[in-house]
Amino acid sequence: MKIVKADALCCDYKNTIVLSYNKGWNDFGYKTEYIIKYFDENGECVWDSSLKIYCKQLDFASSECHEVDSFLSSEIEQLNDDFCSIGCNYDYYLKLKQYLPNEYGVILKRLNDLAFNINKWSIFKEYVGVQKSLLRTEMAEEGRDKAAEMLEEDKMNLFEKMSYISLNKKDSDIEKVKYSIDNKNVKKKYQIFISSTYTDLVEPRQKVRDAILRMMHFPVGMEMFNAGDEGQWEIIQGTIESSDYYVLIIGNRYGTEIENGSDAGISYTEKEFLYAMKMNKPILAFIIDDNVPVEKNFIESDEKKKKLEKFKEKVQKDRMIEKWKNPDELAGMVVTSLHNQMERKPGIGWVRSDY
Repeated sequence: MKIVKADALCCDYKNTIVLSYNKGWNDFGYKTEYIIKYFDENGECVWDSSLKIYCKQLDFASSECHEVDSFLSSEIEQLNDDFCSIGCNYDYYLKLKQYLPNEYGVILKRLNDLAFNINKWSIFKEYVGVQKSLLRTEMAEEGRDKAAEMLEEDKMNLFEKMSYISLNKKDSDIEKVKYSIDNKNVKKKYQIFISSTYTDLVEPRQKVRDAILRMMHFPVGMEMFNAGDEGQWEIIQGTIESSDYYVLIIGNRYGTEIENGSDAGISYTEKEFLYAMKMNKPILAFIIDDNVPVEKNFIESDEKKKKLEKFKEKVQKDRMIEKWKNPDELAGMVVTSLHNQMERKPGIGWVRSDY
């Protein structure tokens, strides 16, 4: 699918998305709007809508009018990290999904869409130009929120269609077989284990889980089982073993401690961490910033506070960690770290049965 920028439409566009700059539209000095048209394989324009594209350089332009068009290339394979986009209303996303059901996710990704990419949203939403132009109207922000929900649901449906088949397990090695998904071609998907305390981190876990689904990978964690039930430990072990990456989120609680056995006195979260280390899983750790206040409901005893500090020291030994202040920032950090880790150290992953 081609995405091109054109001042004047020609008659030979086929299976192409064409962006035409709306020079007459001005948002407090920012000109970011494009008319978007889709031409099918017969060369017919079957739908049109509008979107806005922002570039970081606009906020540093010396002129009074900040025009994005001069920064945009004539053919768009993938917008770089300086750019983001948003549909002017929810109809933009609905039409894109209606007419290009197998490609709309890829197109939104190529355009760094703020509904599709939660990491971009957390980065760009406070920029002056984004506030003044892309989010100028309630319709745009409402459309983004509704589109984000729609995209999340689509990815959940994709997740639910996945069927795993277990093979023989030998020591710490787990063989993964192919699976089928009623969707577009997907080459490799990764399983990511999310470990943390629960009651104090419900929203951060949800944000991270949603972000991983937006990446089209598979988050797993305590939502699948009762981590506080020692009888479930064998299941938790198997899930960690079959995961490609281990994401650890530490808040202001040490968490529920194991009461019996050789692990008595340590938290279930720490036990999961120690097992991930034993299995040599790539560990991505995120610790809440020291300046974030502890909610009254989650204040723990002095003894548990000491255990939490020792746990943090253990986690930070021989590995880099990131400090987070809010759930959105955390989700963005997790996405960036996973992308980097997947490039540096690809996991086994899952592939389609027909690939």
